[in-house]
Amino acid sequence: MRLLKAAVYIRVSTGAQATDGHSLDVQLEQCMEQAKRLGIAAEDVEVYREAGASGEDMDRPALTRLLDAAAEGRLSHVIVKHPDRLSRNMADKAIIVRLLKQHQVDIVFVDVPNWDQSDEAHLLFNIISSIAEYELRQIRRRTLSGKLRAAREGQIMPMGIDPYGYRYESGKLVIDEAEAAYVRQIFAWYVDERLSMRQIARRLDECGAPTKTRKALSWSHATVAHILRNEMYVGRYTYNRRRTKKERGAAARGRQRVRRVIGWHPKTDWILYPVPRIVDDATFERARQRRQAAHRQGSSRNTYQHLLQGKLRCRLCHRMWHVAASRNKRDGDLRYYRRPAEKPGEARQCSHRCRAIRAMAIERAVFGELVKRLLASQMWKAVALDDTGLHARRILDDIQLSRTQYEQLVQRLQRLQNLYVTGDLSQVEYERLAEQVRQQQARAAARTAHLQSVLQQTESARQRSIDQVMQMFLTGDERIPFDIRRQMVCSFVDECLIDASGDAVDVVISGPMVQLTLAQPMS
Repeated sequence: MRLLKAAVYIRVSTGAQATDGHSLDVQLEQCMEQAKRLGIAAEDVEVYREAGASGEDMDRPALTRLLDAAAEGRLSHVIVKHPDRLSRNMADKAIIVRLLKQHQVDIVFVDVPNWDQSDEAHLLFNIISSIAEYELRQIRRRTLSGKLRAAREGQIMPMGIDPYGYRYESGKLVIDEAEAAYVRQIFAWYVDERLSMRQIARRLDECGAPTKTRKALSWSHATVAHILRNEMYVGRYTYNRRRTKKERGAAARGRQRVRRVIGWHPKTDWILYPVPRIVDDATFERARQRRQAAHRQGSSRNTYQHLLQGKLRCRLCHRMWHVAASRNKRDGDLRYYRRPAEKPGEARQCSHRCRAIRAMAIERAVFGELVKRLLASQMWKAVALDDTGLHARRILDDIQLSRTQYEQLVQRLQRLQNLYVTGDLSQVEYERLAEQVRQQQARAAARTAHLQSVLQQTESARQRSIDQVMQMFLTGDERIPFDIRRQMVCSFVDECLIDASGDAVDVVISGPMVQLTLAQPMS
């Protein structure tokens, strides 16, 4: 015959409840006294202790173990000080009570004796449960009001995980210089070297850059994307922007409960904080423009290369033009730019019905105008020289970063040795971790040597590159590789406003190219 035991369930959600009669010790003492009154010996009592668990959640480790024990038929009684210790949600509480009753477990509440002995007792139990749920909602409201009041007074609310590059100290965000160096490097790789987000994530892994939680084994492109679009790095942090809701049964970053975004508060309710900036406005803006350009350009696996993809906008209806291509036996491959197609059944968005135009004609016109203005202004030479100098400075920054990483790895290896000497690490674990650090040191040293070699070649290649580009300009654009022409267009042309509603096609160019000479319509 199986010996049944009684269970005592005790719970607190915050440390503050220790001062108002709900501490774990107080609950345990009163529940054990109740067990004694029921004739249950102390050795026949199992205690299920829940510290720091909210009463609005069903996903609680101790509660789950208690329900499993009841399902296995190991419990005869469950003793709880007050019904709100089981749950503050009336529906959840009813579920727990029903599950325990299904397994013939008697439920005893110290503060509500004989709660199931009469209709009046049931009514009292339900009233108490409703009051507990109402109290929970009041606690939420007061907590949120307090947070918003403190936020409007300038105090930044603590976050689950501090933003990468910052740490939370006394109601403020301060820069973590070790992480901030990687943030600046991420922007430099994206804006200057034009690496993809996946390439940046791989390079961070190669450099041994630590993640924020130190739990993730590698960087992801999604994390890189979040850093590149986060306005906090230019000194702007917005609080109370999103409306969130707890989602049961979901977990993220090691947390049992997560909040999902369900909407946005009105902009008038947003609270803007000034925080220390890590990236300058110009770099952040260039990163934003590159992301937008990549979004407009679509997939890089497009069979046909269009020089002005994502740059043409109708001057009449202000919609972006699309790229198109066709193939026939007489003309071969033909590339076009065209207005967006009208969807069947929807109202026509543009009444001008601009015709499609050949890509080669407009591309030659726009690029020819760009080359003519560059040569006339001599800005191309200053740009080339400045770009080369920027490349050299970027290499120097990379060398310094690699050296810093190598020094950090040396310190990490020393810490491992100290842990091994003090007996905190076994020999097997020490050798495994030390080998990983030595491999990272070898990669950092190799990368430093490679960057120093590249830096030595940069100065000698500067003039040669300028001469080659000058020669290509003078002989026409056909010899210039598409990638170079596309980079030039992206650097100097923001967009081309096009009007193809008449017999002639008019184009107005906007962007840095306008600074060379005044923009004039081209026909």
